[in-house]
Order: sequence, then structure tokens, then C-alpha cells
Amino acid sequence: MRVNKLKYFATVFGIFVSLSLVSSPAALAQDKAAEPPPSYYVNIFGVSQHSSGDHNEFNAGLGLEKAMGKDWTLGAGYYRNSNWKGSAYAMARYSFYRAGRLELAVQGGLITGYTHLPVIPIAIPVVCYSVVCATAIPSLGSNSALVAANLRIPF
Repeated sequence: MRVNKLKYFATVFGIFVSLSLVSSPAALAQDKAAEPPPSYYVNIFGVSQHSSGDHNEFNAGLGLEKAMGKDWTLGAGYYRNSNWKGSAYAMARYSFYRAGRLELAVQGGLITGYTHLPVIPIAIPVVCYSVVCATAIPSLGSNSALVAANLRIPF
């Protein structure tokens, strides 16, 4: 069963990478230093791969981000989390490094659907190449480590 999960994740991640190579004109325009970054982004969630346990690894959902300057965005969205529950989130994202299509960022905010608490804080690192973004979260206590990917499309 584990091999099938890895094949599934590799296939979906391969599709995301392929989409980044033929990314939208707005994403390609970011490569030009004279062009300002886009005002909005739509996030299309995605896939995750966990280090252990039985998890939902197709995390369908949508989010929207609004640029609040050169390095900051605010966003919110909803997706089906790894525990097969709905998760709503509100977050702020700070992009601290950009080189061509590569972007490194950290985002933090509030999220629902993971614990017995109605809302919990979260902070995660993010790596984007063109429109494909990935994050990794280490194993915390009894929770497994994970890698997740989504599309972040500027408009």
C-alpha cells in the first residue's frame, strides 16, 4: 500500500512540476525585474505525503491571497485536510528571498480542523518555483512528518 501512495504522490507532484514549466504569462512576467508582483493569487490545494499513518493525501481546496506590498500577502481559504476534515485558514505570508522563479517564504496564521481546539496557530516554511509551492512539516509528537504541494497562480 505504501508503494501505491508514493506512486500517486510522484504522479501528482509531476503534474504540478509540469504545470510550473509552462506557467501562466503572469508568473513568467515576475521574472522581469521592472514588473511589480501580482496583486492576487489563487491557491489550488493539492497533495500531501506523510511519513507514517493512514492519512488523506488528496487535499482538495481553494484559497485566495492579496498582496500587501512587495513581500507580504494576506490570505484565507478552505481545504480537506489530512485527517479527512475541513480546514479553514487565515494567514499572513512573508517572502524573504526571490531569484527568478524561485521564492522562499514563511507563513503563519490560524487554522481549524486539526485538534479538539476550534482554532490553532500555525507557522510553516514555503518554497515556490513558478506556480508550484511546497512545504514540509517535521514530525511533532505523535503526528507524522509531511510534505505538501499546491498551485499558487497569480492574477
